[in-house]
Order: sequence, then C-alpha cells, then structure tokens
Amino acid sequence: PAAQAFLQRHAFIAQGAYTELRLKENIHLPPVIWPYGYTMRPYSEVQDISILTQAMNLSYVPLWGHHEVSEEDMASWLPEFNQVSLFLVFSETGRVVGISRVEHSPERTKVNGISTGYIDAPGVVPQHRRLDLYRALVLTGIRWLQEQGCAIVEMESWGDKLEVLKMYRELGFVDFRQLVCYQLDFVG
Repeated sequence: PAAQAFLQRHAFIAQGAYTELRLKENIHLPPVIWPYGYTMRPYSEVQDISILTQAMNLSYVPLWGHHEVSEEDMASWLPEFNQVSLFLVFSETGRVVGISRVEHSPERTKVNGISTGYIDAPGVVPQHRRLDLYRALVLTGIRWLQEQGCAIVEMESWGDKLEVLKMYRELGFVDFRQLVCYQLDFVG
C-alpha cells in the first residue's frame, strides 16, 4: 500500500495488472453453459494457423500486458501447446471470438508438489466480451484439467477488467499474486 501511495503521489498512473489466481480445492462448480450462438472447438479440430493467430491478436485488444503476434510466432509456439486443450470460441456467424490455452503444468506441479493445471489468460474479442462467455471458457478449462487429474488449477490474468476478475473470484479463484504496472509520462 505504501508503494502504491508513493507512486500515485508522484503522478505515476496504473496501466494494468498481472494477477495470478488459484482455484480453491473441493469447490462445487456450476455447469458449463455456453451463451446462445457461441460454440467452442479445440484447435486440434480447427488446424488453421491464421484463425489461431487472429484469435490470439483480437481476443486481448486493448488489454494491458498483451502484444500482437504473427503467424510465424504462433507456428513456432504451437509444438509446445496441447492442441486438444487450446480452446477457440466461435460466434454464430462462424468468426473466432475467443481463446483459452489450458495445460497440465510440469513446472507448477513441481513447485506445488501436486498435479497442477494451468489456464493461460482467457481472452474474448471486445465486441463479444460478456461475463457468461468468459465463465463458460474458464469452466471448460477447469473441467478439462480436472478430467486430466489436476488437483490444483492456477490461472493468469493480464489486464482483465475488474468485473472479469470478480467473476473468477465468484467461481472460487483466489489471488495469490498481483503485480501492478505503473507509468510516468514526462512532459518535455
């Protein structure tokens, strides 16, 4: 709190936050309900790098902590991703409108000493950002991880709006780390 007050007193402005969350254990989760007209397909069924790149770029505009990627970037990362749990959301017109990458994490499992799943910053394109769509995307990821035997589920959020973070907490996630980025503009 003292650091935040110091920064604000000296005209630094909060730009966004990185929040790491962990799902409470033994919590009852609601069913996955996709809003009318939206469907989810794993990338293993889509197999189109241009659609994947479009999803990655559009789903995070203009959220802090994200940057534009190229098809070459996506192609280089794709071998490291589990394509069955790389979820894409499509609107009723067939356009990609969301993305979430979910995986069993050996690194987090080692740190936690128990099988740990990871959800990488679910994203939805601005025109379709609705809490029920984010909720369905996150619940799909949680269910998939639980089916894989993950005892703990951790998730990262980069620049999400407060109402999205609140919804995650209502599902049973708790913050275990938050870093806020501040910026000072020099007038010259």
